[in-house]
Amino acid sequence: MKYFSYFYCFLLIFLLIGCNSSSSWAFQFVKYNNTHYIMTEEVLENNQLGEKLGEVKYDLNKEQDSKELSSNIYPVGTKIYAINNLDTSKAIAVVNEEGKIIKLVAEN
Repeated sequence: MKYFSYFYCFLLIFLLIGCNSSSSWAFQFVKYNNTHYIMTEEVLENNQLGEKLGEVKYDLNKEQDSKELSSNIYPVGTKIYAINNLDTSKAIAVVNEEGKIIKLVAEN
């Protein structure tokens, strides 16, 4: 009887872990101009920022179809910029909540 109790406790824990509701995105991104731009760890300088392209309009907190100007990492209102001397089809930049300028590269 004792073993059955352990088994049922283990089974319950296993089922609860399997029902985790957090999203599991493959990467952190911003969608701009129908392209997913994947976040990098590269921090840019102010003089590298080009023109403002827009801002994040949709926060994707659950795994779902992404909309234009949406992000699964940056909040609504995050500004999106071009990068000087770099085509926007290759990369863009955002200014995060800490004021850092983060480079995002186009998904291939």
